[in-house]
Amino acid sequence: MSQKRNIYSDFLQVFFFDILLKVFSVLGNVLIIRILTKEVYGEFTVFLSLSNLVSGIFGTSISLVYLRRTTEAISKNGTVEEGLYQKCRTLILFCTVCFSILFPVLLKQLYNTTIDVILYACIYSGILSLCSLNMYHFQAREEYSRAGLFNNLKNLLLIVILLIITIEKKQTLLIDVVMAYIISGIFSLVCGNLKIKARRKGKKQACLYKDFLWEMGGLLVYYILINVNGGVDIAALNRFLNKEAVADYGVAYKYYTLVLTLMPSVLAVFRVRTSKVEFTENPYNRLVFMKKWIKNTSLLAFPITLLGQLIVRPIMLFLNGSLYAGSIGAFRIFLYGAMTSYILSPGMSFLMSAKNYSALCIWAFLALGCNIVGNTILIPYIGIYGAVLSTVLSNLLLNLGGNITVYIFDKRELEKNYKR
Repeated sequence: MSQKRNIYSDFLQVFFFDILLKVFSVLGNVLIIRILTKEVYGEFTVFLSLSNLVSGIFGTSISLVYLRRTTEAISKNGTVEEGLYQKCRTLILFCTVCFSILFPVLLKQLYNTTIDVILYACIYSGILSLCSLNMYHFQAREEYSRAGLFNNLKNLLLIVILLIITIEKKQTLLIDVVMAYIISGIFSLVCGNLKIKARRKGKKQACLYKDFLWEMGGLLVYYILINVNGGVDIAALNRFLNKEAVADYGVAYKYYTLVLTLMPSVLAVFRVRTSKVEFTENPYNRLVFMKKWIKNTSLLAFPITLLGQLIVRPIMLFLNGSLYAGSIGAFRIFLYGAMTSYILSPGMSFLMSAKNYSALCIWAFLALGCNIVGNTILIPYIGIYGAVLSTVLSNLLLNLGGNITVYIFDKRELEKNYKR
């Protein structure tokens, strides 16, 4: 019973701060939509897409190795690996700098944008990656409130800076908004680093470099595929359509991420819980939890999605004005994608806890192929709806594949144990 209370408490803590984060995000997004022209907002969408691409590849993959190993070590014997945090921070900086040097020209061609936008995105991605590492540092110790607090500092300061820009400047440029993101990110990063440095303590054990590099390699390949998949839609829209279409898609996608408000809460707790011994070494626990989750979330997700279809148009027209009316139909499709993401969310987390990195990478590769083919075929015929459909279907393939693989492998493992 206490374990259930702890799980629910963890979800509530993370959910509270994620709700706060989304409120700040909505306010910031509405401000940016109002102060930028539609063409400039299209460039801003490229900036955010590239920032999330690079930070998702290096920041998320390396930080998740840190979270998984630290959580497992603490749950087994109450120790942490000596120097692992510093090693991950150094790797993030090294990888981001190398990426910034090697790939700007290629990205300029793929996204049909300027070198300035590429470089600013790389800088901000490095800041985001280090902020993610700090957040996972606290989550690994199940300090969800502290992780949420430092994550929200960034968006709170961003709102303040955007309000100042709105009041002080008659015409807002892309660089103004970009600098607001960079400054707020640096502030959050510095505050998090100071807190971690002030309270770094606990039992230490030797860091197993070979195991660390193997895990990092598997997750790095997976997150390269995942984040390239996430950037395919913007790159394809930039190639086939215009900045106005990218802006419409960007608005729809932004609200899609807001609908996924609970998802960071779910994944944050999943990543910690599934890295503990009771899940990493017990396939029965994984299967029971996965079946229960899918059943319960389906009962909630279907009616909520249908209700969303009824109220989405007046809400989006009120928030964004008629200039972005083209984003409404795209967002309606994204709602169904959000529903399936919630229902099927345990699969990939359990594959990580089982260290089945080959299956992770195979499904991520298939999802990427689905997205590339879908965007190439559909966008010339149905515009941004082609990008939306491709994104939703590729995510469905990824999540469904993860759940099927977990079910098959764990079922086999249980049958072997039963025969013994």
